[in-house]
Amino acid sequence: MLIFKIGNIETDIIGYAEFPGFDSIYSSLRKKMSFRPDGYVFSPLFKKHKWDGWKRLIWKNSRRCYFPTGLFSIAKQFFKDNNIPYSISDNRKKPEENLFVNYNFSDFPIRDYQQRGIDSCVKKGRGILWFATGSGKTVVSGAIIEKCAVAPFLFLVTSIDLLEQTAERLSEVLLKNGYPAKIGKIGGGKVDIQDITVMTVQTAVRVLGKKFQKYDNESKDDKTDLTLIQEHKEEILNLMHNARGVVCDEVQHWRADICQLVTNNLENAYFRFGLSATPWRDTGDDLLIQSCFGKTICEVKASELIKKGYLVKPYIHFIHINPKPSKFKNWQNIYKEQIVENVYYNTLIANIAEEYISSNRLVLILVQQIEHGKLLEDTIEGCTFVNGASPKNERISAIKRLKNRQIRCICSTVIFDEGIDCKPLDTLILAGGGKSPTRAIQRIGRTLRPYEGKNSSTVIDFYIHEKYLEEHAKAREKMYKTEEEFVIEHNFID
Repeated sequence: MLIFKIGNIETDIIGYAEFPGFDSIYSSLRKKMSFRPDGYVFSPLFKKHKWDGWKRLIWKNSRRCYFPTGLFSIAKQFFKDNNIPYSISDNRKKPEENLFVNYNFSDFPIRDYQQRGIDSCVKKGRGILWFATGSGKTVVSGAIIEKCAVAPFLFLVTSIDLLEQTAERLSEVLLKNGYPAKIGKIGGGKVDIQDITVMTVQTAVRVLGKKFQKYDNESKDDKTDLTLIQEHKEEILNLMHNARGVVCDEVQHWRADICQLVTNNLENAYFRFGLSATPWRDTGDDLLIQSCFGKTICEVKASELIKKGYLVKPYIHFIHINPKPSKFKNWQNIYKEQIVENVYYNTLIANIAEEYISSNRLVLILVQQIEHGKLLEDTIEGCTFVNGASPKNERISAIKRLKNRQIRCICSTVIFDEGIDCKPLDTLILAGGGKSPTRAIQRIGRTLRPYEGKNSSTVIDFYIHEKYLEEHAKAREKMYKTEEEFVIEHNFID
């Protein structure tokens, strides 16, 4: 009989060498644990026929056959479906409780769907919470940390802004002896290790001796965390290796090699949870995310929260544009011609923004490139542009001024994709397009938080009928349609 020997990071299949017909079993299981990365056809190795384009997440040699423990549910289901006998040897050691904090129920009452997620985490010990933007992921994380009751406990975030916000909220949600719990911070120029510590992925990567690289092209202007770590490197490494539990936010990024590296170095983390409003993608590499945390154990979509009154309903208006056909063939030049430097397109955006501003709406315009943001700032009266290079206090000030209605319009790059909390915001203009449908739905989530006098939100997206751009718009619309409470309308310009 085959035995699954489960560890925190990897699971071995024991007895495979003597098991009759295992090569056939392995070949079939390998198909279940493989995918073709986006753009594999452009790989030099693929072009030279030195790689078949498949990335595999199960490995076998004369000594071992193993796969990431997060994919155990796939292996278990495969063995079950094919009537292959197996047994389980769980070598993970559940740590003893040594963290004594209390959840602050009086200020943060638990909602029904939040309790569902907490219960799933306590029962499973690892997995992904697919919680819509505005569902209170950090509050839920605090309750999970209290239930796990182990230290050190790490909370990994993807930006300096999220570091500050998460640490502040956790100190409000968790109490020790009746006072706000002290939450450590590693990143943003700070190294303060506590029983519960929030750390940026960028710092973790650099501590491991690797160079941090952006997750994708749409993140390229986000500021990299350059915290000076040399003096504290050994302490931070010890924290990572000895952490008994970890929560990772925005795990849609965990398909990246740098994030895989970090979670693979948390060898003693028994509890492993991933949070995201959009953990899955269309390219198959969500297997990498699952390999780190396991499968989704609780899903709370925006539509459920809209029905319950926790979020407002968005009205998404697609504006169709038929531009003069581009003379270019590559994506970069087409994008620059049809979006960044297109006078007609940007004048249209300016007119739409100014109409909503004059109607007393609060407008967020999202772009991909700094050049585009600066152009719109100069074009739209009263518009403030912020980006990854903007000082932190400038970004915070812009959001505060928008909340207080001192300004009515912010234009921003992708730094506002994650972590921004501006409940009065009611209008979003997706001026930068983008090929990531998961990013688009996350951006819409920024407008869905209810606020006094706010009963719905307005989203303007663009269907530009040009090579690449039209395909990307179709992908975004397809993602919007996964939410039954999202209202989609199409507007055609003659």
